[in-house]
Amino acid sequence: MLLSMDEGDEEDVQWSGNRIANHSISDENAGQSKFSHDKKISSSSSRNDRINEGEVNENKAEDRKKKSILLGDIQSKCNDSMEKSDSSGKRVQDQSLKSLLRESTKLKRKADSNKKKAVERGKKLKVAAITSLEPALQKVFLMETKKSIQEMETIRIRLGMDGCLAVDANDRSGGLAMVWRKTADVTVTSYSRYHIDTEIMLRGSKWRFIGFYGHPKANERHQSRSLLRQLESRSQLSWLCIGDLNEILFANEKEGGVDRREIQMQAFRETCSDCALQDMGFIGPKYTWWNNREPEVFIRCRLDRALCTKRWREIFPRASVFNEFIGSSDHLAQRLDLFHIRKVRWRRRFHFEEAWLLDEECTKVIGDSLSSRVKIWKKKEEIQEMHLTGINLQNLEQSQAELNDLNREEEVMWRQHSQIKWLRDGDKNTKFFHQRAKERRRKNTIWALKKEDDAWRESQEELLQEASNFFSHLFTSSNPTMEDAELLSTIKPKVTSEMNGQLNEEITKEESAFVQGWQLADNVIVAQEIIHSLHNKRLGKVGNFALKPDMSKVYDRVEWNCVKGIMRKMGFDGKFLDMIWRCISTVPYSVLINGVPGQSFVPSRGVRQRDPLSPFLFVIMSEALSCLINLSQETNIISGLKICRRGSNITHLLFADDSMIFGKVKRQEIQVLKGIFEKYEAASGQKINKDKSSLLFSRNTPTEERVMASQILGINEAQWGGMYLGGMGFRDTKSFNLAMLAKQGWKLQLQVPTLAYKVLKERYFPTTDFLNAPIGSNPSYLWRSIRESQQLIRKGAIWRVGDGQSISVLNDVWIPYESPRLLSFPNQLIDEEMKVSELIDQRTMTWNDVKITEIFPPYERELILSIPLSYKRPNDKQVAGSSSCNMMAFWKRIWHLELPRKVILFLWKTLNGILPTRQALIYRSIIFESNCPSCDNELETDFHCLCCCPLARAVWHFSKWGFTNIEVLFSSVQDWIFYIFQMMENEEISKIGCILWALWKVRNLKIFQGKSYEPLQVIELAGNLLEQYRLVKGVRSRRRILQINRTCEWRALVESKLNVDASIFELSSVRRMGAGFIVRNAIGEVELAGVRRMVMGQSVEEAELSALAWSFRCCQRENIMVKEIEMDCKVVVEWIKGRHLSGILGHIVEDCLNMMESITCVDILHCSREGNEVAHMIAKKAKEMREEAIAWFNISQMSEDFQQAIIKEAGSLVGGD
Repeated sequence: MLLSMDEGDEEDVQWSGNRIANHSISDENAGQSKFSHDKKISSSSSRNDRINEGEVNENKAEDRKKKSILLGDIQSKCNDSMEKSDSSGKRVQDQSLKSLLRESTKLKRKADSNKKKAVERGKKLKVAAITSLEPALQKVFLMETKKSIQEMETIRIRLGMDGCLAVDANDRSGGLAMVWRKTADVTVTSYSRYHIDTEIMLRGSKWRFIGFYGHPKANERHQSRSLLRQLESRSQLSWLCIGDLNEILFANEKEGGVDRREIQMQAFRETCSDCALQDMGFIGPKYTWWNNREPEVFIRCRLDRALCTKRWREIFPRASVFNEFIGSSDHLAQRLDLFHIRKVRWRRRFHFEEAWLLDEECTKVIGDSLSSRVKIWKKKEEIQEMHLTGINLQNLEQSQAELNDLNREEEVMWRQHSQIKWLRDGDKNTKFFHQRAKERRRKNTIWALKKEDDAWRESQEELLQEASNFFSHLFTSSNPTMEDAELLSTIKPKVTSEMNGQLNEEITKEESAFVQGWQLADNVIVAQEIIHSLHNKRLGKVGNFALKPDMSKVYDRVEWNCVKGIMRKMGFDGKFLDMIWRCISTVPYSVLINGVPGQSFVPSRGVRQRDPLSPFLFVIMSEALSCLINLSQETNIISGLKICRRGSNITHLLFADDSMIFGKVKRQEIQVLKGIFEKYEAASGQKINKDKSSLLFSRNTPTEERVMASQILGINEAQWGGMYLGGMGFRDTKSFNLAMLAKQGWKLQLQVPTLAYKVLKERYFPTTDFLNAPIGSNPSYLWRSIRESQQLIRKGAIWRVGDGQSISVLNDVWIPYESPRLLSFPNQLIDEEMKVSELIDQRTMTWNDVKITEIFPPYERELILSIPLSYKRPNDKQVAGSSSCNMMAFWKRIWHLELPRKVILFLWKTLNGILPTRQALIYRSIIFESNCPSCDNELETDFHCLCCCPLARAVWHFSKWGFTNIEVLFSSVQDWIFYIFQMMENEEISKIGCILWALWKVRNLKIFQGKSYEPLQVIELAGNLLEQYRLVKGVRSRRRILQINRTCEWRALVESKLNVDASIFELSSVRRMGAGFIVRNAIGEVELAGVRRMVMGQSVEEAELSALAWSFRCCQRENIMVKEIEMDCKVVVEWIKGRHLSGILGHIVEDCLNMMESITCVDILHCSREGNEVAHMIAKKAKEMREEAIAWFNISQMSEDFQQAIIKEAGSLVGGD
């Protein structure tokens, strides 16, 4: 490793004296080393005890020791002579020195005579320096020297270096050496066969320089990683580690040969992370080692690298590593230049700061000044000074809140600059963000550009000129006025007048990666299956091919006229086309080089990267290529391929900005495909990069046909690699974990109509569903992987009861427990062959309450009666085990509560049942005392501690909600918390969470400090915690804009409207629900209203959906037509509008959709609770009435409170008119 300084640019570094002028190490045996130098051998030997300790065989080392001392004497007197010459300017005449120099000359001659042999050995020498050394050279680190200490001393003298430390080679293998000049203040601290650790004092900064050589054997490379960790723990100094580490960080750092194991690379990455080391990058060739073999087995990779800590990078921000050739070695030399990078002045441009959004007076701030960031910093300093000095103590609390706000603004500002989105409004990591922004700027700096004539441009003006010319040419259209009529003739209209109103065009299955709800992985699955079939096709006269064309600069070459013509032919409205045209054609571009913008220009083609409109425009343009291929298939010119006999023909797949094309290896098909490409390129502006494109053939394709296809298309054949899509641009399916595979398997079970589902069903399960699909013959790795998720899906699936004919009462999962499982306590009355249909009254499609009560215990009875049934008697179906309350949304809501992290973590532990209660500790044999520490009466479980203990019951009774009988209504604290989340808003949930935490807190204080708390003190503790947190975080109690501006009164239409709501209550310690609805005409007159008491379902959404379905049946029975529906449950409204049919309540959603059509309803809307007040009052009446259901046909039949509420809403309507 070469350290150099630009002495013309930096200050001269004064030599403060070498700590070790000359070092030599002899390595007679593995792990044994000896240290000597020109002064005191014993003073250095203590350092030798740190690493690679061992006794030295004095008899074997005696000769080398004498030679080492002689060389040390030579160098010592040379250095003394040089110092005297520098101080006095006189030539020193010393006969003893001359004799020593003569001995040195003899050694030098002997080294010159062996020069040829040394060059041959140099083929394996790993050196981090250049052979022709410059005056600025400070330090050189050599690896695999294969030289003795005497030979290294000779090299040191030839190089004119002042200090040397050498590790002797072992039988002409291995060996390390480090040499340096006197201008570097170097101290050797430790060394071994695999490293040399030194400390350097430079420009007042002291840091570590470690030359490192990784173990050449892979099975012993863990020792190298352990050594790195040991070195990191020995000093607090910033450090640099450089050398041949014999490891790579990522798979793309190796080319050829067998892929490096991911576990091995991951171990190296973890070691770097543990040591806080970051890769410094490089300038020059990427690969630093190659095996000098023939092309078929040629391997090269990046084994040599420089790693440094963040503190070291701050000391030397301009340091760069250069990979340079040194002749016959199979390694590149690495040259580290501490002061190479020239200074580039970045010009700051105006940017919108994301932090401004946190300021409520954003408009005023922007109007006052565009440099608000400076104002933020100044204001921050003023507030900090006020806070520290205690000035204006009355406003100190307000000042602290302002300071917290400004700290958040500064953090968000630096987050935006560093482009890190994963840290949101957390701890004050401004220093972290600032460092990331500086590192990003350093990496984005452009130092030079290479022209087509191989000339380099380095000045700022030349850089701007070259970049502007390049991009101006790139964005200039080649045919700005031409529209290819032949190409457009293949486009079929797809956008109707109704679709233009919603901009919802039909997409082909080949473009399924672009449809909402469909994923890019679907087309990857199809591609994997096709490649698998190609790989295994060995029979047949005609071979198949897969072509992956690589489009060069796909977004930059999009021709506007082509896109506009395609959209017009597809049927897009002219007004919409004009709007799109203005979006893409009115934006000028300018090239930004190192913060300096160049001359602006107006493009005539291309769309912008990261513009949300650009991917859609590119997909529309790709429609032309898809239509050309489809037309050729329809005319039987291109046949495509099948993956099985009964499968469909597949000609092409489209991805985000990529594509794959399939067909038979016939001259006619290949020539037609070439013509399609030429026509598409001419019209769209796209250009195929044939060097990066790949062509893959089935194994039965003859060699002459492969050559023919490659020559016609001008694309090279891809080789079969370790994975089927190796080199084809797709990810290896081994990286898919089981959860990801289960997600794909569940989509197959739901029969989502994608091309992937069609292909896999035709190939593997044509007569059954995914959960019952066999492995099949010669399956692909992808299918075997997806099929492995069958068991996982079965564990999380539950039967949705339709007619009950296919569901076994005992052997199937159909009862909606908290998690999917079989019947808990089977009754002897239940026969092994009994079906769920026997529990249903088939005449009315309701549960047989008498039979269910006779067979099942009360808990299961309530769960069964809560299962909704469809009057249409649909088939039974397996669906996801989670109910309508999406668990992902539930946990997302938990982690986004405005609560201290310790409270959120406590809630997470509680919901997962891992609180360290005495029951849990007894189970783990940690303690043996089981009673509750507060009441000392019952076993302490999480449910008892937080809900059932006398203290907990009193706390909940005195709280604002007045909860009682929690232990009667719920079986666990988890069920109760789930219920709370369904019933309450986040503000109330935050307060309940703090009370739960306070109950656990006082429980711990009782155990460890003997303190007791009253119920009101617990509530006060929770309130203080929440208040202090919000004061510190600056959380303001405010309502959402939607809650302020939403409609708060009932709104009538020209025709009738239905309002529906559900209420949940307790009746005889059992949860029940009430369904209420009211139908009114345009002037507010009641046409029908009703209320019914029902069995409570599993969630609030299920209750609302059941109420809606019952109201529809009542309207059907009375033949009342409704034009519009309003309800205050947004989730149910979204289910109906989105036709959510796949969930556990999908059959009820389907019933509602069918009944909506029967009563001529055209829309369902979400409204506020205030706008649905009458329906809510009617639903609440179910708790107090004796009947199961009541219906009213006019307002006079209703109670007085209902009449007043209806008249009030009708009066507000009249007043509004």
